[in-house]
Amino acid sequence: MVDAVHVISITVYPKTAEDASKLQAALPRLADEDLTLGYRIDSEPERAILAGTSEGHLETAVDRLTRGCGVQMSARDLEIAFRETITRTVEYDYKHKKHYGPKGEFARVKIHLEPLPRGSGFVFANAAGSGLPSEYTAVIGPALHAAAHLGDVDKGSYPATDLRATLIDGAYHDIDSSARAFEIAACACFYEGIAKAGPQLLEPVMKVAVLTPEEFMGNVIGDLNRRGGAISGMSPEGTMYAVDALAPLRKMLGYASYLRAMTQGRASWTTQFDRYAPYWRGGDLDPIHPGAAMGLR
Repeated sequence: MVDAVHVISITVYPKTAEDASKLQAALPRLADEDLTLGYRIDSEPERAILAGTSEGHLETAVDRLTRGCGVQMSARDLEIAFRETITRTVEYDYKHKKHYGPKGEFARVKIHLEPLPRGSGFVFANAAGSGLPSEYTAVIGPALHAAAHLGDVDKGSYPATDLRATLIDGAYHDIDSSARAFEIAACACFYEGIAKAGPQLLEPVMKVAVLTPEEFMGNVIGDLNRRGGAISGMSPEGTMYAVDALAPLRKMLGYASYLRAMTQGRASWTTQFDRYAPYWRGGDLDPIHPGAAMGLR
């Protein structure tokens, strides 16, 4: 499998039961041919979510499904894959305690959260020692990884990255504790801890390369600036000029049609993922230095 970063997704809805069957058969073949394409099939409602490396990548995949595989469907709900990180270190202690008649649920988890350099991903460490039985510590790491990967849907947060979660303490009850109780406690501790750690929204920043006739360079550069782009280079290439920039993906949606209109169809462009950077709210795009923390909850 190619190590591709899926920065955008789209949901496709087959029009009939026959189209749904075609879609289920076609997607594995398409993914085998394009190792950078991700997908998930849902049965209620009947739909598939395609994940790709750019808007153009998804447009190509949808076109191949409709034209090449004969799947009649509608495509909507384009979504950018935002991420979330933290800006300060915290320790958070969470106790999960419930009673159901004679038996209850109990688990206490304490974790240390700290930010890591951009691109580090999510890291788990266990520093709790022997205070908890291994059957409970064994489920805390996977539970925290799952919480970081999914985000807290109920509170509208995104998957978390570039931080370390260290298990530093915990407590259990001989009767009421269980692996499930510790999974619940670990996830709740993680979500509530992040809310105290200066959560910051991250967005995908793309490398944009435009090849344009010289007469349209001013329009191209001005438009990229308005989209939050940071021009990184300009150079002649034969009778054309190459313009390189970094720009937030959310500002580049629909760019192909704008570029055609601006340049009378004479310019071309390519884009690829560069990095995740703090959500840009105006001014110069600086993908290296983090901006102010944003309260997401």
